[in-house]
Amino acid sequence: MPEPVFTLSGASRAALCPGSMALPTTPSASQASDVGSAGHEHTQIRLERGLDAADAAFPEIAEAWELSSRERAVLRARLYSWEPPVGPGPLCEVPLALLEDGTVRRVKGGRGSYAAEDGILFAGTLDVAWAEPEPLQHSVEPGREDAPPPRVPVDAVAYVADWKFGSEEHVPPARRNLQVRLGAMLFARWTSARRVVPMIVYPGPDAGEVDLETDGAGRAVALTEPDLAALESYGRALVARGLEQRRRLAEGQPLDLVTGAHCLYCPARSACPAHIAEVRALATGALDVTPGRPLTREEATRLAGLLAPADAVLRRAREALKAYADEHGPIELPDGRVWGPVDVARDELDAGLTLPALTSALAALVRPDRAAELALGAMSVSKEAIKDALRVALAEAGVKRQLGKRFGAVLDALRAGGGLSRKAGVEYRVHRLGERAAPADDASEAP
Repeated sequence: MPEPVFTLSGASRAALCPGSMALPTTPSASQASDVGSAGHEHTQIRLERGLDAADAAFPEIAEAWELSSRERAVLRARLYSWEPPVGPGPLCEVPLALLEDGTVRRVKGGRGSYAAEDGILFAGTLDVAWAEPEPLQHSVEPGREDAPPPRVPVDAVAYVADWKFGSEEHVPPARRNLQVRLGAMLFARWTSARRVVPMIVYPGPDAGEVDLETDGAGRAVALTEPDLAALESYGRALVARGLEQRRRLAEGQPLDLVTGAHCLYCPARSACPAHIAEVRALATGALDVTPGRPLTREEATRLAGLLAPADAVLRRAREALKAYADEHGPIELPDGRVWGPVDVARDELDAGLTLPALTSALAALVRPDRAAELALGAMSVSKEAIKDALRVALAEAGVKRQLGKRFGAVLDALRAGGGLSRKAGVEYRVHRLGERAAPADDASEAP
């Protein structure tokens, strides 16, 4: 068993779809994941060497991850409005693995790929971990390859946090998130911690949005030995299921494959017969979505989980078709039409000139004050447009690290003047039930 059967980042998916642990994987990359990787690198430097060092490294980090100018501006504003909620003496980007004999060891690797090692069961990288109120105890200087594990003082509580720079729509809450809970278990075993708090942090203004389990008084709930033992047992059972799926694959037997929202970021998706069959059924009409025909609960569950992966397939298909048409020309269709580039022209309105012209036209129909009100209502304003204007102004003024503060000041002024209000609406998407809602890719039976 030279390689991990699963990694922490894929734990929830493995629990929901055991067969995914046996399928060949294809490394996946996206602009969103590149932005997250850049954010992780910057945060590590910031916590280890300080904000000035991280600031100096930002251009090189952004270049390495090929971030666009807009992505750089957005990420930079997000990072500099954020104060990571981390205690003293944190350890960053710690790759750990559970071995067959029950020991936890620091291993080489990261980002879902780890060096082969005899006896390894599962592995993963912890974004950051620390202890409070007393910091981690080190017998030698931290960071040395031969350094023994640090120790959490007897009366201290360990914390393990996972940074999430993307949308929380696809992230199970911390109280049921296998990635961060199994990661907390690994850290506790490695450091002999008696209590450990798993948490998820979405970087943003101040401490960002912190997701952790709390009791009725709002205090963080720590995992203790019974919880840690249950998590280790669950992880071992998941490994056993993964090995069974690999045996089935080798013998040509069917795998336990389950499709759903968790398919969206699955690295085995391109080789998954169940996912391919679902998309084919939707495309060919085999999965009946006739308007007016009520869905059964089973059909509704199946379709809700299929939407995001199907959208991703369609996006990739469109990108592949565009690349083909750019190189070979329009693609002929059976009915005589073609698919390919078409020159189009769209009108773009100048807001500064549109407002008086529209006000004048409306004034011929209604009172001048009503005309002005209607004209202003027709002008589209968004938070992103405000941020874009601020970015340009700050850049021209040579002012740095002020986007979040200036944007907040604009919003405060709008609120005070009645120019910002919150309108209730309804969106249909994957979300969590209750205050922070549980997505469909949550492993509900996990400890």
